[in-house]
This record gives sequence, C-alpha cells and structure tokens, in this order.
Amino acid sequence: HCGPLLPSTGGVPSSPLSEFSENPLVRHGSFSSSTWPSSTSDLSQLPEETCVLQATADTEERLAYFTEIPSEEGLFTQDFRCLTCSTHIGVQGQDYRVCGYDKRYYCKPCFGNFSIVIPSRIIYNWDHNKYRVSKGNFDFLNQVLSAPNLDISKLNVSLYDHVPELAKIRDYRRMLNMTREYLVRCNNKDEVSFESVRKKLGSHAYYWDSPHLYSTSDIQRVFSGQLLNYLKKIVQRTIHHVYCCARCSSFGFICEYCQSPKPIFAFELATTDQCAGCASVYHKACKRNLSCPKCVRRRKLKEQRAGTSLVRET
Repeated sequence: HCGPLLPSTGGVPSSPLSEFSENPLVRHGSFSSSTWPSSTSDLSQLPEETCVLQATADTEERLAYFTEIPSEEGLFTQDFRCLTCSTHIGVQGQDYRVCGYDKRYYCKPCFGNFSIVIPSRIIYNWDHNKYRVSKGNFDFLNQVLSAPNLDISKLNVSLYDHVPELAKIRDYRRMLNMTREYLVRCNNKDEVSFESVRKKLGSHAYYWDSPHLYSTSDIQRVFSGQLLNYLKKIVQRTIHHVYCCARCSSFGFICEYCQSPKPIFAFELATTDQCAGCASVYHKACKRNLSCPKCVRRRKLKEQRAGTSLVRET
C-alpha cells in the first residue's frame, strides 16, 4: 500500500503532481503496490540517436543560424551568385531560391526540393511548420536533429509560459533528476533501479541531467505529446519506487517547521520547497518566506567558531 494514488483524470493534469493526491505521499487506500509495476520493462523506448558533427568552418557558419532567425539581405551581398556553386543568379542569371534556414540565395539545382522544420523558428515562435531549404542545409539539419544543443532557459525561457506541455515536461525532468539521487544509492535491484532507468533513457540520458536541454527531435516530440507521456510514465515508476523502497524512503525529510512525522521529498514539487543552500526540504505552506532553520543554525555556528577563534588569538 505504498504507491501514489493516481486517479484517472481523463486528460493531461495542470501540473505534474496534481494527479497525485493533495499530499503525494499516499501509503494507504485501496491501491496495492501491484497497481504500479516495479520495473521499466513495459515502458516504450525512444529511438537511439547519435550526432557526430565535424568542426569545420562550414559547420560553424551553419550552426550560427541554429538559434537565430536571419533576414534576407539581398542578392548583392552574394555578388548575384549561388552560395553553393557560385553560378550567376538573379538579374540576367539563372532563377534562384531563398533558403528558409539561412535566408541565403541558391540556384535551383543546388536548392533542390527539400523541406524541414527550422529549430530557431520553433524556439522563438513555436512554429513547427516545414520550410523549404537548400540541400546542404537540409543535410546539416538532419545530421544535428538529435543533438541536445537547445537550452530553453538560455534561448527563450518565456516559452514555458506560452507552452503548457513544455512547462510540464520541465517539471517531470526536475522530478526525474531528483529521484535519480535516490536510485544511485539504492541497492534494491528487484525494483526500478538506476541502471534500468539509465538503459531505458539510452542516448537521452541528458533528460535527467538538465530540465532545459533539448534536441530538435525532442521538441518535435513535445509538440506531438510523445515526450510528455514518456517522461510521465518513467517519473511515476521512479517516485513509486522511492515511496515503497525501505532504503530510499528513509532518505525523506522531516519538515522542521511543523515537525510532522510524515517524510517529505523534494520531487513533491506541488507541496514542498527545497533550500538552495543546504538542500533541506520543507512544506511550502510552512516555509512561506521564512529563513531555512538549518542554514540559520549553520550561520550561527560559523559565527560562534569565528568568535572563539578571535578570542584565542587575543
């Protein structure tokens, strides 16, 4: 009777923990531990993806447009020549096309007939439409499709406010990161283990390293809903393990404000706050704007030791 109570809401919750009970730590009720499988064997796995990109001047130039939306500057900036083959284009030259990725100009043979999503347009406009691009840029964008080089927190953190699904995924990844700290120390190999989750994540291990890092293919999975459902299932199982495992649950925190004997955990984002200074966890309703008791004690102890040392020197 240790699994979190997850009533069917018939839709996506407004926050990752809203579908748990008011207090996510539910160790009673009509749900047995068999309700939530204690392994990851039934979880679908995302395709393994690798990106090997050689550092060349051409690559560096193409990467410059990865996180910015350029504007057309006119054929004269290319001396009326195709960027790839230098064929004369435009006035008294061959027909040309404008690439949707770099806004540069190409002759029709070099341009081809290729369309793909543009990373910068997704990041800044949440635009998942495909745009016609040159063959060279099409090949490049396909090559870096799985590279986790889009940091939402640095590029456009306001995207979380405008895309609810992305905000939920951020919180699920925060919870996944927090539960990892328990799995790493756990020696119970019969249930969800660090190794089983690591294998399930595969080449997407950065999901639990940073909540803000994405590849272009990740962003597409956000748009389709696949990534939210995938992370939701993994987090449900890792949290269930922490609650049920005697060793993992023993690392829970006691709120120093209310002194409730029921342990609380940092991954209970809806109801707890974690101190940035000492990592202690408290109920949000208890802490409010109060100072962290543990940090206060540490500061006083440091001041006392400094005072004692000063007395000895004199």
